[in-house]
Amino acid sequence: MTRFAKLTGVVLLALLLAVAGAPIGQSAMKISTPEALIGRNSPIFNMKTVDGKQYGLRDEPGYVYVLEFWTISCASCKAVPPVFQQIHTEYAAKGVRAVGVNIADTPAAIKRNVQTGGYTFDQVADQSGTVTNLFKIYATPTIIVIDRKGVVRDVMIGLGVNWSTRLTNLVATLVAEQ
Repeated sequence: MTRFAKLTGVVLLALLLAVAGAPIGQSAMKISTPEALIGRNSPIFNMKTVDGKQYGLRDEPGYVYVLEFWTISCASCKAVPPVFQQIHTEYAAKGVRAVGVNIADTPAAIKRNVQTGGYTFDQVADQSGTVTNLFKIYATPTIIVIDRKGVVRDVMIGLGVNWSTRLTNLVATLVAEQ
């Protein structure tokens, strides 16, 4: 066997072992943008809300997650909470978790902002960027919808035309899926 053939065999074996050893729910392929996650298993995440509630994708399987990555200073982010509140009110009892993932502000500032708006859906302060980095977030607002099987079904970066209708229709569809 030639030296090249041996080296090729070692490289192929290493690749096979790397793919076989990838954690469940994680893709062996590197993702560079949130849009590339559509149709793939969601990154496994754990989050602690500003009120101290801890949950994550593995902790609560079978839930639909609707995540908004936002900041208080983001002007267009202000349009999202009323829609998330509607989703939370209508679908929380049916297994939907609407979560605001704030990427820059303190828990105290987030709490004040949410209380002022009267919003009751969960809020996470991701100042360390742990969850933000998992999803490769590069702009706010970014909305990510994950189905009950843990597959990313949609990613909305910015608020395009009819974004709220698109979001609420998708959530209704996912709630109906069992």
